Amino acid sequence: MSTVIPLRQSAVESSLKQTAFDRLALAAVCVNASGQVLAANDAALAFIGARADEVVGRHVSELLSYRSARAAARRWARLWARLQRGGAAVRAVLALKDRRRIAVEIAAEAMRFEGETVATLLLEDIGAARAAARAEADAQARRLALAHGPDGAAWLLGADRRVLEASVPADRWPDLQPSEVLGVPFDLLLADDAGAELRAIVDQFCAGAGPSERECLWRLRAADRQGAARWISARVVNRLRDRRLRAIAIVAADASSHVALQARVSLLQRRLAAFAVNGADVLAVLDAQGVVRFQSPSIERTLGLAAQQTVGRPATELALDVDRAALEATIAAALRTATGRAHARRVRMLDAEGCQRTLWVCVRNCFEEPAIGGLLLTAVELPADDTEIAADARPPGELPAPREARRIDFRERLLDLAIHTRGDLSQSLSHTLRMCAETLGAASASFWRLHREPDELRCEAHYDVARERFSREWIGAALAAASFPAYFAALRDRQPVVIADLRASPLLQTASGDARSAAARATIDAPVLLDGEVQGVLRVQDRQPRAWDDDEVNFVTTAALLIALALEASQRQEAEIRIEQLAWYDPLTGLPNRNLLRETMRDMIMTAANRDRRIAVMLIDLDRFKDVNDTLGHLVGDALIKSAAAVLKETVGEAGVVGRLGGDEFVVLVDHFEHRQEVALLAARIAQALHRTDLVPNVDTQVSASIGVALFPEHGREISTLLKNADAAMYQAKRDGRNQFSFFNPIRAERAAREVQLGIQLLKALQGDAAQFIVEYQPQVEMASGRVVGLEALIRWQHPAYGLLTPDRFIGVAEVSGLSERITRWVINEVCAQILRWRQKRPGFDIPISINVAGRELGSSVLPLIVRSALGKHAIEPRMITLEITERTLVRENEVNNDVMAELASLGVGLVLDDFGTGYSMLGYLKRMPISALKIDQSFVAGLPRDADSCAIVHAMLAVARHFRLKVIAEGIESAEQVEYLRSIGCDFAQGYFYSRPLAGDGIVDHIELPVPVDAHVLVAGD
Repeated sequence: MSTVIPLRQSAVESSLKQTAFDRLALAAVCVNASGQVLAANDAALAFIGARADEVVGRHVSELLSYRSARAAARRWARLWARLQRGGAAVRAVLALKDRRRIAVEIAAEAMRFEGETVATLLLEDIGAARAAARAEADAQARRLALAHGPDGAAWLLGADRRVLEASVPADRWPDLQPSEVLGVPFDLLLADDAGAELRAIVDQFCAGAGPSERECLWRLRAADRQGAARWISARVVNRLRDRRLRAIAIVAADASSHVALQARVSLLQRRLAAFAVNGADVLAVLDAQGVVRFQSPSIERTLGLAAQQTVGRPATELALDVDRAALEATIAAALRTATGRAHARRVRMLDAEGCQRTLWVCVRNCFEEPAIGGLLLTAVELPADDTEIAADARPPGELPAPREARRIDFRERLLDLAIHTRGDLSQSLSHTLRMCAETLGAASASFWRLHREPDELRCEAHYDVARERFSREWIGAALAAASFPAYFAALRDRQPVVIADLRASPLLQTASGDARSAAARATIDAPVLLDGEVQGVLRVQDRQPRAWDDDEVNFVTTAALLIALALEASQRQEAEIRIEQLAWYDPLTGLPNRNLLRETMRDMIMTAANRDRRIAVMLIDLDRFKDVNDTLGHLVGDALIKSAAAVLKETVGEAGVVGRLGGDEFVVLVDHFEHRQEVALLAARIAQALHRTDLVPNVDTQVSASIGVALFPEHGREISTLLKNADAAMYQAKRDGRNQFSFFNPIRAERAAREVQLGIQLLKALQGDAAQFIVEYQPQVEMASGRVVGLEALIRWQHPAYGLLTPDRFIGVAEVSGLSERITRWVINEVCAQILRWRQKRPGFDIPISINVAGRELGSSVLPLIVRSALGKHAIEPRMITLEITERTLVRENEVNNDVMAELASLGVGLVLDDFGTGYSMLGYLKRMPISALKIDQSFVAGLPRDADSCAIVHAMLAVARHFRLKVIAEGIESAEQVEYLRSIGCDFAQGYFYSRPLAGDGIVDHIELPVPVDAHVLVAGD
């Protein structure tokens, strides 16, 4: 027992150690000095993703992905050298052979085992920790980038200007919350000019040009609740190359109050400048020495001097020598006087031309006024009748004469009018009329607009001073040019009409019987001129005879000029409104046009994307609208479009937005629905509402609508994609029979797209130099003898990508694309040329060739010309050519021109009716048309002889053919049973794989010369 127990203990201990190593939570690997793996526990094997036999005994470089074996050896040598000096702890990213990259922390230690040094490596996956740390660092970077003041906001934008993240106080920016703007291009939130500036900045940032930080002042597109514009001051920082952000940071603050304050300051500055220019004939600011430091441009109007000529010079130099001392005394007195008191003198000055002018000069001490900071000198020129007043006739500070004071008052009132005549026309007009009547102390003031047809003045506004209101009874009162020709002649001379007593004036006597006009005795009528043409008259009237002076006439004339400016501004505003209307709305129907529809769709898509909603885009096209235009004229067509638009608006109502794309195409946008069935019901109602004959009054028009529907996001997320798919769905509805709706079907759309692409490739093939078309020939056999009695020419397209295509793949596309005529021309010429080649190989070749003709060609008079030209060019007898026409073509009678059929028959060309029995038509055309043979469609032959219905149909066809003495050819023969049955019921000719597949032209002569097939001989012998 003593010798056995220790051995068992050793085995148990070894097993326990191995189990502990294998079950260790950390991945553990033992490696020798050469880098060979000695052992790996379960965690390590799972870590590497391999089995033990795939790891143990392999070199480390076979498990990891190194650039080269040399690089692997170098890195292992460095780690092994570190282990000889003690344990090592390193972090690394391991690139495994399966292309995984794992961040690990390696704890390595060297140990001796059975005389050999090995390394034990403990591997810990720190990828999650590193990712978490990186995510936290990224989040911290975003938090710092989105930091803003208490009333501010911040956004992170991608290179496409779409909002990635937002930090916005809810109370300050309710409509810019993250739920509203995430994913939205930020420039759409800004006014047009601000959006353009942001787009330019982002383009520069993406290109790496310009400064990386910009300060901007932007106006938001949406106004506040009171309708006022909102402004933000924004700092835009380029962080696109910051690996933690990869974004553009915008930190903004509300600047609306600042902008409003700036606008008010700007307005005050402009107003002060206007007062400085118009408030006095001379206005200057002097320093304590009486030197001019600022001079209003008004001095140029008064004395002809430029403002720069007086700045920096003593103001006394402007006065004549005799008045210079008096002006100096006035300035000195103002310096000694408290702020605000005026000192005035009459001062004579010389203007730029040397003429003497007399001015009433006032000087005020305004040193304590921060905006002035000096002596304020103002001067008003005195009229000629005041120039003789002695200098000492008025004490200092006395105001000018009453007439001069009134002139100053007139100027101040005109200045006020100039400031207030920039708004709405009605407000400007009412303010001007009230001001004119009150300023001149008149009884009324009114504005009369000139109309050309009839030629008259018509009152539009009349202010009554006594009643202090505008009189409605005057609105519409008229003065006809025929009644007052002299008065109108004076107005057209663009001169004011001034009448002291209307009853004594020959120009404008009171209209008899009109009590309103009878109350006026005196008037000033100033023409309102715009672009040199009289637009109306400003009339100021009094109830007593009155001698109007020049100042009053000038006041009314200037007020008329201000009304003209208001009229011009109003016309410009109306023009802008009309331009905007034309830019956004369809002029015929008043519906939103293509531009507004795209903007509406953009807003709907952004909202739907943010709120996980759906949108329906309906494209509506009126069926047969072109027929209405062509037969009834464009006036009826326009009336039809307007009526259809009204019906659409009424039918859709509040369920969606109706717009017109152009022509007879309309769009309906629906953004409030839960289920697709809701959209289907609306589309059905629209189709039913538009299917009527009374859309145009007194004109019968049969119109319906085809509707295509595309849904967001199922059928597209972009405007262009949704419209394109709705258009494809609309054409699906048209192909399905019109007067219906169709949802976008991607499979059918893909098929239609392939057909369009095939049509383009078909055109290139026809235009190209390399021949892509070939003709194969399938024999038509007399079943009794097995002799080839005819050949059917079958075109093939050797497509460079799709290989060999049969006609059923591209002829329909050719007809839709208008290329069928060119294909027919090519086939007929190729067949005629092939006949010549056959005759060179076998003289006397006389087997006729059948050529399939598209239905489109039978409606065109070009087909006989093509046939005649080909026959003449190659000297081929007409009997050698037979044209095959499908029965479906004859059913669509609009595709057949009887004259074409008759001309082809007169040429001697044979005509065969192909696919007989598939047209579902009456058989009258067999009597009318010059047809020589029928071909029984292979769909009826396929069931012979076992299918009773097929047998009955073929019997009936043969009976019809015998009645009309027509040859019958059965298509699609594939078995001897079919041949025997058809011969037994009287069918003589056949075509099909039983006899031959279509052959290339070079093999036809050899095929004809072959002996009759054995099966055919058997049938003949058995007969």
